[in-house]
Amino acid sequence: GTGVWTRYRPDGSVRVRSCWKLVPQARDRERSYIGCVADGPSVHYDAEGKVEAEYIFEDGKLKE
Repeated sequence: GTGVWTRYRPDGSVRVRSCWKLVPQARDRERSYIGCVADGPSVHYDAEGKVEAEYIFEDGKLKE
């Protein structure tokens, strides 16, 4: 499965929203494990709600 993690500021505005694999595959074995691995967009917002930075992850690795 997958999930979206959202971090909020004290005033309730969104600071970061990112996507995660909740039952990822091991990179070196044919098995799943319990844990979270970043997979997909991670968007960081400034105090006004504008996109400050955006990163893309694939299986826990930052794509360049």
